[in-house]
Amino acid sequence: MGGGKVKDPIISLSINLFFMIIYVSCKSKKFKEAKMPKINRYVDIDSVERESKKDYIDRHSPFITCSSEAKMGEKFPVVVKVGNEYSHPDDFDHYIEGVQLYNGETLLAKADFVAGTLGGQDQKSNAEVVFHIVPTTKKLKLVAQAYCTKHGIWESDPVSVEVVS
Repeated sequence: MGGGKVKDPIISLSINLFFMIIYVSCKSKKFKEAKMPKINRYVDIDSVERESKKDYIDRHSPFITCSSEAKMGEKFPVVVKVGNEYSHPDDFDHYIEGVQLYNGETLLAKADFVAGTLGGQDQKSNAEVVFHIVPTTKKLKLVAQAYCTKHGIWESDPVSVEVVS
């Protein structure tokens, strides 16, 4: 193949169709309207008056539980639980699909769930994961995110951890 031209007409047609599909896909209305997903953040439910709103906020919010101090280079357990006072449905079209743990903007760990893992249709439960991370910096600013298939991404309050030698 010299000069960058494809001699085989079938390969040439395949390449042209491939780029045409990409072009059409990029020009589609759906592609143009794609937006950054909204990240919902926890609000102290004691400040919320309506019980249904408290339930909605709490059952989607991830909560981090860990010690305020960790040792450099040693395994450090971090518990992330979705929902504190209220549990979340585990229906096949509405469930917690995953939990992620970050140090600032750096992804440290994640766990994915399939529908039915936490009880199944018409059941409620709390997704809970214990991540064992190894600190390599002097401070950690841990943030967890949970993804609900119906209500999107929910983010925890940050938790600061001092790392000692």
